[in-house]
Amino acid sequence: MDNSMIPTSELRIRIKIGNDEIEFQGPAEAVDKQFEPFRLAMMPAARVVEEERTPEPTKAVELATAPPPPAVSPLDRVVQVRGSICSLRTNAKLDDAILVILLGQRTFRRNENVSGREIMEGLRNSGITAVRADIILKRYAARAMVVATGALRRRRYRLSLDGAQRAEQIVRTLAAQMPPPETGVSGQAAPPKSDQGSEK
Repeated sequence: MDNSMIPTSELRIRIKIGNDEIEFQGPAEAVDKQFEPFRLAMMPAARVVEEERTPEPTKAVELATAPPPPAVSPLDRVVQVRGSICSLRTNAKLDDAILVILLGQRTFRRNENVSGREIMEGLRNSGITAVRADIILKRYAARAMVVATGALRRRRYRLSLDGAQRAEQIVRTLAAQMPPPETGVSGQAAPPKSDQGSEK
């Protein structure tokens, strides 16, 4: 191979293969572009190295723009939903469990009018034995942590702002006491399963 510069701005490349001879001549930049495909064709090893060094822009963009998996919130870990009933996955005091159930109803079911039956069934599904929850609910209502409306069987309950803040504190405490969540293949915490059946 004979590489020689004619003027400063020009380049000439002459290649001889057997009886055949190929010559590239002209502006240096143009000659480089013309010669490069020929060089890669004649030198497979060089082509492999070049391909290995060339990043794949599509994959790079996908990796850069892929959103991270959603994190599992403390409430997701503590509360499970089955049909219209929210219950706890972990042990809790009766008073605390009632607030957490009301928070689960608000968050997962958008229910701001929780019946006494939904609260009692939530407690039973949590493994908590309670004859009546209305005494505790009245106490919470007196402290402005729960808002009660209606009467008798039409009585409904929802959390006040203070009650919601207190329920969130309880949830964080309970979640911190639970074993670490299971992780998937990616190493991210797998969200707990919920059985969303039809409401009765």
